[in-house]
Amino acid sequence: MAISLSVNLDKIALLRNSRDAKNRPNLLFFAEQALLAGADGLTVHPRSDLRHILPQDVYDLSKLDGAELNIEGNPLVPANKHHPGLLEIVKLAKPVQCTLVPDDEQQITSNRGWLLAENISTLSPIIQQLKDWHIRVSLFMDATSGEFKLAQQMGVDCIELYTESLALAWGTKDESRVWREFERAAYEVRDCGLMLNAGHDLNLDNLRLVKKLPNLAEVSIGHALIAEALWLGLAETIKRYKSLLD
Repeated sequence: MAISLSVNLDKIALLRNSRDAKNRPNLLFFAEQALLAGADGLTVHPRSDLRHILPQDVYDLSKLDGAELNIEGNPLVPANKHHPGLLEIVKLAKPVQCTLVPDDEQQITSNRGWLLAENISTLSPIIQQLKDWHIRVSLFMDATSGEFKLAQQMGVDCIELYTESLALAWGTKDESRVWREFERAAYEVRDCGLMLNAGHDLNLDNLRLVKKLPNLAEVSIGHALIAEALWLGLAETIKRYKSLLD
């Protein structure tokens, strides 16, 4: 079965927000073009500082036909006057999937997975609330975590492996060692009966390695895909990713 591609739109919104250009580039237009080019889903990460994806963007994207929407974020970051908080956005948008990520407001990007044992009391009711809304729940976790069984017990559906270390190891002397860590994690996730996703620092080169992870169902790619699209065009870039994943 082919691995699904979810296109992260954050960098398109970042470019739009960098100038008072109203709606250029138009996020919805590029979301539609991504789907027409073969993307299986769309990913957004609405941060509380509004650096890229805005709450209204999420609500607009949720209305697109044929879009499997994945909303990422940290449900523990408090709401502010501009951002109602992750759960409120998810409640209104009703995405297919919500990926819980343990980043804070100061981070440029996500840089680690959850430490579940330390957060079980706060995350468990949040996971249950998302399940009550009939939303698939994914947890962003490190391959070396060792807490996949705990994730299963907490009621999640998916694990998204944080792939920065594997992406950076591709083509280096560390590739075999890091690959074994990820392969072992993939089998542990499978044995827990959970869906396996992957994301972070993936591109058309290192994805040739990452796509070999056992039972990998979905990859979420944004930064590299948008950067490659500057040269190749969005449709051609997505077609290349889909060809590689197929």
